[in-house]
Amino acid sequence: MFRLLGPVTFVQDGHTVDLGPAKQRAVLAALALEPNSLVSTERLIEMVWGDTAPAAARKAVQVYVSHLRRVLPAGHLVSRKPGYLLDVPPEAVDLHRFRALVAQARNVDVERARSLLASAEHLWRGDPFDGLGDVPALANLAAGLLEERLSVTEWRLGLEVEQGRAAEVIAQLRALVVAHPLREPLHVLLMLALLRTGRASEALAAYGDLRAVLAEELGIEPGPKAAALHLRILRSETRPPPAGPDPEPAEDAQPPDPVAAFDPPVAPAQLPYDVVDFVGRTDELAGAERMLRDGYEHVPIVVLVGQPGVGKTALAVRLGHRMRTDFPDGQLFADLGGARPVPADPAEIVAAMLRALGVPVPAPASLTERTAMLRSALAVRRVLMVLDDAADAAQVRPLLPGRAGSAVVVTSRRTLADLEGARIVRLDVLTDETSVELLRSLVGIERTAGELESVRRIAAMCGNLPLGLRIAGAGLASRPAWSPRHFADRLAHREALDELRVGDLGVRVTFELSFARPDAEHARVVRLLAVPDWVDFSPLCRPPRCWTGSQGRPRRCWRSCSTSTCCANQRLGRAATT
Repeated sequence: MFRLLGPVTFVQDGHTVDLGPAKQRAVLAALALEPNSLVSTERLIEMVWGDTAPAAARKAVQVYVSHLRRVLPAGHLVSRKPGYLLDVPPEAVDLHRFRALVAQARNVDVERARSLLASAEHLWRGDPFDGLGDVPALANLAAGLLEERLSVTEWRLGLEVEQGRAAEVIAQLRALVVAHPLREPLHVLLMLALLRTGRASEALAAYGDLRAVLAEELGIEPGPKAAALHLRILRSETRPPPAGPDPEPAEDAQPPDPVAAFDPPVAPAQLPYDVVDFVGRTDELAGAERMLRDGYEHVPIVVLVGQPGVGKTALAVRLGHRMRTDFPDGQLFADLGGARPVPADPAEIVAAMLRALGVPVPAPASLTERTAMLRSALAVRRVLMVLDDAADAAQVRPLLPGRAGSAVVVTSRRTLADLEGARIVRLDVLTDETSVELLRSLVGIERTAGELESVRRIAAMCGNLPLGLRIAGAGLASRPAWSPRHFADRLAHREALDELRVGDLGVRVTFELSFARPDAEHARVVRLLAVPDWVDFSPLCRPPRCWTGSQGRPRRCWRSCSTSTCCANQRLGRAATT
């Protein structure tokens, strides 16, 4: 068992294995966070040293891995370009076992859920990554994991109270309230436990303590759950005894108990499937991660910008999966449909997010009201929001959290320069080497071993565009009788956009969607680019040299020319104006 919820250790046959110095244990912790997943050397260096990595960091990682191989069972630590992989099942790491137990508890009865949550809590042996406080990335993760543990403890204590064990948990609740005085759900649980054991006066005093600390520290009143429970206690103490025979209780004589049941904390996990054969984008990933972690005083917003098919969504999904532990309260994903003729309505997206967070959405409710509800729901959560294919900044603004703690990743075909506080990451096509690597991973290393030149031709004819490369790779992989050379010849002698199509994926469709929604000026530029390639023109259609007419005389630009033979019989003019 690899243990991260406390000092980083490895236990085999009941014995704790010496894992060496702190940096070496940090390398193992970084690998254990993503078991059975390839972690690049650059990612390990960033996690272990952050911005203070020494020049010899890569060599140091190699040495640490070599030493770890000597103390770990054979085959557990695998080298695979461009990094390393911890080849163990997720349940062999206490953090992932903890989360698996919590996930199981969501789908069983109350008594079984209480038992599973208790088992999950018993996996903790202290603060996560204890002893590695000088490793910034792990220190940031530890804060989120402690919040995750506290949410599970609240859930389990709520079940204990509901199961009639209120007296047994009062002492633990008092200790937690002292340790976390601003965590209102703990105060509510303490009040309820005291009330269930007949100690209403102490429950009222607990409410007074909560109100005092919130007023002093934040200048606010307790929330609706605490206030409703307080009112219920007051009513039960001050209601006079009925005169004469006991009346039949009216259906609405008592307000519904707002804390009678404690649901598990809602932690949505909406990120799409993370592709296994993701290659390249190392610098972009590292830069985006740094931007998202730089959000202590504001909401970090990262916008991934690039042409259609360049891999914006794949990068955003990979980024989201890599940062799940930084956002223990969940990950939200929304397709904004920016390339469609009618993009998604922000009001509907906000409503869907509220439902995912367990917040009921009143109907009707305006976009402003829903946005306020969403920001209130996110105010006490650490959530990563991935907004895919945004049409413009106006579509994104109503979806943004209102305070630090959560983070936002946006993909768009436009720069969104008017989105306040956004940090732009521009994506270009892949390099020649990365394109070949992606194609070989899709088609098969053995199948392409003797035809690297043909693979390079395919990559070049796909323009190193990730979408085109994936479609070409999938098409070639599905036709084992075709050689890479044969496929490259087909692309060279046929309509490439028609060949680059497999299933419901196609390069042509992607570009047609983009062309359906440009403004007039962008549409004109696209049409200008469609004229024969012997025509030269500038972005403003002011060519560096004039076009030549039928008798060798220079002609003026079509924008100011009125002759019938200008611009090669006005073909350029028609292309730009139709």
